[in-house]
Amino acid sequence: MKTYFRFLFFTIVVASILSLFVMEISVKNFMRFIPPKKNTRSSTGDQKNSTEKSWFQPVGDVNESYVYSAFYDNRDTPVIRIIAILRDDLTPGVFRCVSHRKAEQRVFYPTVLEYIPEPKWGYKYRSGMIICKLANSSNPPEIISVVSSSTLDTEPLGNPSNYLHVQKDTILQRNFTRCTPPLYEFHDKMALIQMMETDLMFGMEMFIMYDFRDSTVDDVFRYYQRNGVLKVQQWNLPIKPSDIYYYGQLAHVHDCLYRNMHQSKYVLFADVDEVVVSPLFKTWHSLTDKNFQNKNCAAASFTSAFFPTFFNSTTKDFTGRRDAMKYSMTYLLKTTHTRLIPNRSKVLVKPKLVYYMDVHKVAKFYSKAYHKCSVSTKEALLHHYRSKYLLDMRTPYAEENTMHTLSERLVPNIIKTFSNL
Repeated sequence: MKTYFRFLFFTIVVASILSLFVMEISVKNFMRFIPPKKNTRSSTGDQKNSTEKSWFQPVGDVNESYVYSAFYDNRDTPVIRIIAILRDDLTPGVFRCVSHRKAEQRVFYPTVLEYIPEPKWGYKYRSGMIICKLANSSNPPEIISVVSSSTLDTEPLGNPSNYLHVQKDTILQRNFTRCTPPLYEFHDKMALIQMMETDLMFGMEMFIMYDFRDSTVDDVFRYYQRNGVLKVQQWNLPIKPSDIYYYGQLAHVHDCLYRNMHQSKYVLFADVDEVVVSPLFKTWHSLTDKNFQNKNCAAASFTSAFFPTFFNSTTKDFTGRRDAMKYSMTYLLKTTHTRLIPNRSKVLVKPKLVYYMDVHKVAKFYSKAYHKCSVSTKEALLHHYRSKYLLDMRTPYAEENTMHTLSERLVPNIIKTFSNL
């Protein structure tokens, strides 16, 4: 009897083990047909407000070319515009675009290389666009790669060294977006918070920031990401910063321009230490309603003036002065500005009406019918809060106290942000 039960127990154990083994094999085979879950987390770890990941990928050619992002543009003949960093001496036919519609099917497109207009600075690398010409606009590819034409002439195409997701958003999501240059080891939390809170109070809806090197403001990034008003793009520059103008500024400017071409009605390009202040208009809506009345106005230009932060603080009283002193709110304390500097202006543009940007102006509009509209300094002034001396910081000096009229709302908002970090 005991032998029977031992045999029965042994049989049950063996059957259970075999069942688990078969089940494991079945699950593994089933999982092969389930696509992996896409990682939608942003570089700062905030999933809710993540942005489409972009990073510089090599073309794999002898010219050391790098591509960053790709955008579908159907304003004229449909094309895909690829933002790139390129050697300064490349010939027009050096690249080919190839899409990957299916694993066994690749489609090649006629390709044009255009350098983004810039002065002859003499750097080894320049910002540029690789433009893939599509046959029609009905079915643009989801994934695109850039390959070297010389490689294709000598050997079959293997696996490309870059794969770019093509952004094809065509739905307007907001009215106002601000783009800032790459933050390089940036540490001034107060400067960042003052800028963002001032713009938010004025009606800014989204900020796109480019983080070049690890900064100590990640907690500020996370706070504004949680509030749904900030997206951070990692700017993993693949070359030495000294080999290109200002960390590839023109490349990121055009990435932000085309990233928002269909998503935002207006885009402001300004540095993190700059803010547009108006004594007449309390919102971006009221300013644009006035200055974009002409349908051919595609960009509003704001004259700049330095507000040196090493100047003495104002002695004037204003609401919240004590807290402004406690938190070193330079926007409210530093009210003396230098002479006006028109050639350092920054612009608010309608991205759909722009092809190429300069740092301080539009380089090329979508059509010759469109033009820039200058905003008078009585309507708005670009405050540039600078901590280091420059030759442009010249007399005549003047006092500008418009920020004091905003302090009743601005000071509590800044303190609230600090308390929530």
